[in-house]
Amino acid sequence: MAAGLLLALFAELTFAGPSPQRTVRVRLAQAGNPNGSSSQPALSADGRFVAFASSATNLGAQEDGNGPLRDVFVFDQGSGAVRLVSAGPAGEPADGSSSRPVLSADGSRLAFASRATNLVPGDANGFADVFVAGPEAGLVRASVAADGGEADGASGEPDLSADGTLLAFTSSADNLVAGDADGHDDVFVTDLGTGVVTLVSAPRGEDPSDGDSSAPAISPDGRFVSFSSSATNLVAGDSDAQPDVFLRDLQTGRTELVSAAPGGGGQNRAPADGRAQVSDVSRNGRFVVFESDASNLVARDRNRATDVFVRDRVAKRTRRVSLSTTNEEGRGASFLPSITPDGRFVAFESRADDLVPENARGLDVFVREIDRNTTVLADVGARGRVRGRELTEPRPDRPAMSADAATVAFVSSAADLVRGDTNRVADVFLRRLRPAASATARRRAGLLGGRLVIVFGSTDRSAGPLQCRLDGGPPTLCPLGGLLLPRLHSGRHVLTALAGAPGAFYAPRPIVIRVSVRKGRPPEVRVHNPADDA
Repeated sequence: MAAGLLLALFAELTFAGPSPQRTVRVRLAQAGNPNGSSSQPALSADGRFVAFASSATNLGAQEDGNGPLRDVFVFDQGSGAVRLVSAGPAGEPADGSSSRPVLSADGSRLAFASRATNLVPGDANGFADVFVAGPEAGLVRASVAADGGEADGASGEPDLSADGTLLAFTSSADNLVAGDADGHDDVFVTDLGTGVVTLVSAPRGEDPSDGDSSAPAISPDGRFVSFSSSATNLVAGDSDAQPDVFLRDLQTGRTELVSAAPGGGGQNRAPADGRAQVSDVSRNGRFVVFESDASNLVARDRNRATDVFVRDRVAKRTRRVSLSTTNEEGRGASFLPSITPDGRFVAFESRADDLVPENARGLDVFVREIDRNTTVLADVGARGRVRGRELTEPRPDRPAMSADAATVAFVSSAADLVRGDTNRVADVFLRRLRPAASATARRRAGLLGGRLVIVFGSTDRSAGPLQCRLDGGPPTLCPLGGLLLPRLHSGRHVLTALAGAPGAFYAPRPIVIRVSVRKGRPPEVRVHNPADDA
């Protein structure tokens, strides 16, 4: 960010390489508690830059001057600086609310939506627009036609490619591209370098879309855009009479159905409240994560709730990821997903209270590591404790992740996540996720009624149950303390156990316990703890 735009120092949060697990609140240290609520966090790829919207007026060096209107801010955790982005050319306060910030991978560009009319000269269309702030040209309005003409409809829901050169957004305008006469909200992509605007939510040929499209997400490499649409003519054979999630390949111009059932066709149920389905795309477009109320996308979906799914476009397979570490479906709705560029991690919000062993409270944030089938609770306090009650009615707010999922940004009004939080409004927090402190198993195993007892322990006070697998079977949770194994038949057996804790990834290496059972002899037990490798 340009040095001349830095407004104040920020000392509560720093970014200096690997740090221990901790939770911090994004705020201006010398200003005390923010005097307004904050929401809609976005992160750069390395987690250094944090963008968010806030109605607080004391986040900058001086009052921002527009009262309760929401503004967009960016914190640079490396330099300890805060920047107010949604301001006029001379720093004058915005005369309308701003929201929905997104960042390029390196944090040098930020896009957001705003109803303000004084952020750039000549804004006279009377509609919300999308703006982009960057190091080259400062703040510019990006939701315009290729010839620079003003949009004749409202624009919003921006998303940026990793390099910040391509902007996806939604607009009701019909003058951004030639021939857009469908009368519906559409998804567009603008090349910020050339000014070329592409209509994304369009069928092949000359026919206009017959439904509204919204909630776009562009892949980090800028080739693919996922979005939600009620249109029925974007792909051939779309006869489910439901809104669906689609993916557009900007290179080939091909659109495909993402929310597809195994036997063909789309989902059998869309969100009941009519809202758009949120989705996200991995770097090369292979993985698309999305939310759905459907029960026909995977087998044994019986919870009658919104779930989060990942579509593997190469394997042509859809998996549900809003599951517990033991792969059980949740007793509540899960939604607002995001995915890391490599497709390994998915963050989402959920009202389910059974995804983790800890007692999750209402609306919580979770991170799922897809390959290892582990789910962890991310919105925990500085010491890894489950947060207390929300002081204001929580609104769904999409969590953000760094590219490696090691930093998670979320929103909460709970007062016990960090010390000194007394403003009783929603704030933006960051949780630094690290692998859980390794648990250990005692090398001697006892016998109880002819069954083996394995004893696990940990030096981490916040440690939780371990994810265990016996002989490669389905995952179960093993408590710290004594674990009574089932009766084992003669032969060799292997128990693996991954250490876990709230607000931490499961340990990268398991405890391995090998058991040899021979008739007429006591079982032989060999224990290998990860610390043994040191």
